Amino acid sequence: ADAWKTQRLDFDDTPIEEVVQALERYFDIEMTIENEAIMNCRYSITQPYDTPSLPEVIDGLEFVLNLQIEKQDSVYIIRGEGCK
Repeated sequence: ADAWKTQRLDFDDTPIEEVVQALERYFDIEMTIENEAIMNCRYSITQPYDTPSLPEVIDGLEFVLNLQIEKQDSVYIIRGEGCK
């Protein structure tokens, strides 16, 4: 919640919905989840992102959760099989 003040993003078993909300606020972007099963995913990182860049965070999400995140117009679309 205070990432904008600390310039730090930290995720520890965080529901993907909260991750998306944090990224939308931090980077002032809009994200849409295409597959409802993605909402079952949780995201953890071993070290917080200090002054992160959007590509850095997107790369991490794509790798860890096997997602594809693509910008279409001004919206980032999150695609993938999701989690059980």
